[in-house]
Amino acid sequence: MTQPQLALIVEDSPTHRMMLKSILEKLDIKTLEAEDGQQAAEIFSQHPIDIVFMDIMMPVMDGYASIREIRLSEDGSGKSAPIVLITSVDNDLELEFAMASGANYAINKPFTADSIHQVLKDIQAA
Repeated sequence: MTQPQLALIVEDSPTHRMMLKSILEKLDIKTLEAEDGQQAAEIFSQHPIDIVFMDIMMPVMDGYASIREIRLSEDGSGKSAPIVLITSVDNDLELEFAMASGANYAINKPFTADSIHQVLKDIQAA
């Protein structure tokens, strides 16, 4: 995969959204933002998203359900955007469930610019 052009940030914390947006924009990656999983699924279906950064625990629709909705919307399109979990969940079973829902990578909170850069390198190398 080449450098993503458009990222969707799905996070209910305005502070975390702002931090991630700043990191990505310094890498010349444009961003769209959603405060919950339902908004994320709607935005994803309306824009050519290259990568998704997804929190798990959010109001309205959690990250698990949102990931499933995003994957369903991709079905048959030939599109499969990487989904990176950004989570404070420190439970192997929860992370396995998220990966089974369709996530590809996971980063623990608090995240750093280095952890974001590393996951982008991993995605580009895949």
